Amino acid sequence: KVFLAPRTISTPKKNHASSSLPPTDDTVKKIEGELATWFTGFSSEQSLFHSVVSRVPVDQQNFKYISFVGANTSTGIYKPTNGHNARFLFDTSKIQKLHNLAVVSDSSLSVGAGCSITVLLQHLRSMEQESKADAGHVIIERAADNLERIASTTIRNVATIGGNIALEVIHGFASDLVHSIYILGGLLSVCFMNEHESEVIIIPEFFTFARQHSGKLFLILSVDFNFADVLGVNPLGVACYKIANRLELSDAIASGGCVMYERDNQIFARIAFTTSVSPKQDRETSPTYQSIPFI
Repeated sequence: KVFLAPRTISTPKKNHASSSLPPTDDTVKKIEGELATWFTGFSSEQSLFHSVVSRVPVDQQNFKYISFVGANTSTGIYKPTNGHNARFLFDTSKIQKLHNLAVVSDSSLSVGAGCSITVLLQHLRSMEQESKADAGHVIIERAADNLERIASTTIRNVATIGGNIALEVIHGFASDLVHSIYILGGLLSVCFMNEHESEVIIIPEFFTFARQHSGKLFLILSVDFNFADVLGVNPLGVACYKIANRLELSDAIASGGCVMYERDNQIFARIAFTTSVSPKQDRETSPTYQSIPFI
């Protein structure tokens, strides 16, 4: 008998802020470009969202007109010539919370979403080596192996964790990172602009949000792992895969991840796959979130 994998937490954690976004003391710089306007100088997500509210017309406060930019590596795929014409670009690279890195305990890790994919990969490899005696270490190993399929070393050294995940729901990018986090049971801390709150959610809930609020602004703050839940199980099978045309690994046709394990005489499973929406496809007729099942 197969049971759905249990949630790592019983209920989402919400951090409520005031009903209106307060002004900040940040010195926000505005840079006018030929195709778009850049804003930079934010120290917090509250400052970022306040600037959106105060500087962008209400009917354009969505991801059709706005991009939150951490490393800007997505421009290699999502070009203006393919219909991706964000008018307002907000630099998130100076938001300190996005760069926090905390080893909470011997088996818990919190990585800011502004950290590079390489940073996460290095910590997974370290945890893998330290946990060789545990049967569940193979799950960490496979998740790390999957991260090494992302683009190239150069891109992984720059591309942010949050940006890679966000592209999945915004542009239909087939993110390998999503599947590694999913099989590890990782949690996303996401801040939603309109609710003025942050929420800790599992990967499937993140895509449910995307399905219900397409285009709604959000910022991924961190990814959290409790490796004790992984190392304490007996894995029956674990794998991540990627299908792509040769020399086009950054634009996968499909990718996925699955893990089956035994705990307390019961079998659990986490299974997911992504089919990519091509940059040349019409996102209005081919929304990516309709092609991402999680079991």
